[in-house]
Amino acid sequence: MRQASSALFSAGWSEDAVEASVRLYCEAIALDPKLALARAQKALLMALASRWGLLKGDAPREEARADAEMALEMEPTKSEVLGCAGCALADLGDTERALSLLERAIEENPNNAQAWSALGATQLLRQKYEPGVESLRRGLRISPTDYRRSVWLTALAGGLIRLEKPDEALAAAQSACRADSKFYPAQIVLALVLAKLGKEAEAVKALTEARRIRPRLAIGEIRLWAGRVLDRPAASLGL
Repeated sequence: MRQASSALFSAGWSEDAVEASVRLYCEAIALDPKLALARAQKALLMALASRWGLLKGDAPREEARADAEMALEMEPTKSEVLGCAGCALADLGDTERALSLLERAIEENPNNAQAWSALGATQLLRQKYEPGVESLRRGLRISPTDYRRSVWLTALAGGLIRLEKPDEALAAAQSACRADSKFYPAQIVLALVLAKLGKEAEAVKALTEARRIRPRLAIGEIRLWAGRVLDRPAASLGL
């Protein structure tokens, strides 16, 4: 399972990296079908990749949901399983159920950084920005050097933008970029913050870096993270 996660983050999020990571999870599950955590982590990966446009169609979403449900059936009280499966369900659109699962994950283990961060991201999806930001910060305090912190910091920056705290959002986005130089969404959110601060030239530079990391970057992916705020800077790059 570690190999699957490290393969994704070391290669950077892309269609090929997601496919390779999913394959490694499938191999682990084939060797031991009772690995509930592997199913939950695979569900989370596929749910995120589907939401971000790295997996296409309904089939990956259905597979992610099936894996999440199976993991929860196998290990209904294990904090790590609850955290990953809950986050997967949130990314699949079932945020109400996800909240309950993530709260249970934290009850089982208050030091589960992933569950706190997933709770924060889910709260942001439900437009609960203040508690979402605080939950994300709690997760980052628990595990400040976590290999997933670029994802959490990117979500935090997005929440701070919603709270109209651009300076704090800028610091979070910059930290996300430093935490993982291959995580292109961090550069998109950094560009969003810079654009809101009136620094369009710097926003273009951040988008240029996002496209360097992800050569297939398209305007639809940028809008997923930034709405239409970055349409003009993106157009200047031919996106």
